[in-house]
Amino acid sequence: MDIPSDSSQPVLFVSHAPIDGEIAQHAKKIIVLASPNIEVFVSSDPEDLPIGDPWVERILTALDRAKLVIVLATERGLGRKWVWFEAGAGWDRRRKIVTCCMGTTRKNALPPPFSLHTALNIDEESDLRSFFGLLANEFGSATIQIDYPQLAKEIARLDVRAEERQKTINLEDEERPFFDFRSEAVKRKLNELGQGGRDLIRLVLTYGELDNSRICSAWRRGYEVTPTIKIVSESGLLLKRYDRVNNIEVAWYFRTNPDLEQLLRKMLFPSDEQEGGPYFQA
Repeated sequence: MDIPSDSSQPVLFVSHAPIDGEIAQHAKKIIVLASPNIEVFVSSDPEDLPIGDPWVERILTALDRAKLVIVLATERGLGRKWVWFEAGAGWDRRRKIVTCCMGTTRKNALPPPFSLHTALNIDEESDLRSFFGLLANEFGSATIQIDYPQLAKEIARLDVRAEERQKTINLEDEERPFFDFRSEAVKRKLNELGQGGRDLIRLVLTYGELDNSRICSAWRRGYEVTPTIKIVSESGLLLKRYDRVNNIEVAWYFRTNPDLEQLLRKMLFPSDEQEGGPYFQA
């Protein structure tokens, strides 16, 4: 099911670890069968994320449209950075998040921030009923009857299959496509920023968190720094923090996105030598 960026239909976003892709796709199959009006996004489904698509942008577009974010919480999933990334992006967009636990992960023993949201054990019949009741409240009632006892058994079976698969795979190789997609997305953003934007990121990488005045004083005369700061901040490669006094912003501080810092260092140094003199002065 494709997710066009201009569609207005709300989406049910399913966040999961790659190893739990079979569980996520089975859940999508049952949800769509029961309620065809629900548009479900699962990143491991080739229909939702065709090979070659810009992965990070596709995920964020689906999250922008999401009415509800479902996190498949297994012990395997809660150890993956991308599950935390997707859940965090959903929270940042003020989306309703439901944590769906199975196997050894239980709803009464979740780590924060997952413990702060609605949580259900979806390998139990009673919580599965609650889950589909929640979907009905958000998207409308199901059109067919669901066999909850059978579905709970199937989820438990798929959880055991995923656990067995994990013993035989290289986890780094399993997640490599996700990291490759992220690397390509960051590379495209850096190319779009131009030398000035890349130099701004180099400046912050070199000196750590900087306030607006420090950046302006280091910037070479004759170049517009404020528009560059705005463009780079909007790219997500820099994060902005405010100091406030009596609810008035008195200073802005910038630092690189910590999840991308090592990747940015690898891409930006020493490529400044290939672009001529930098826009900033040490």
